[in-house]
Amino acid sequence: MGFKRHIFTVIIAVILFLPTSPFAEVKEIISEGTYSMGDGETPSVAESRALLFRQRGLPLSRQGLM
Repeated sequence: MGFKRHIFTVIIAVILFLPTSPFAEVKEIISEGTYSMGDGETPSVAESRALLFRQRGLPLSRQGLM
């Protein structure tokens, strides 16, 4: 009985700790946005802020977070 219980425990542990990355879905979201640069801003700062504003504007369901 102890051997069967040990095998069952190992099987359950393997199932619980399997990586879930093979089951993950890759989703590409394409969107556009505009950002007006202020005085003293570099293009790289403006680009990162535009990306941040765009990400905040997307619904969570479209980002795959819900």
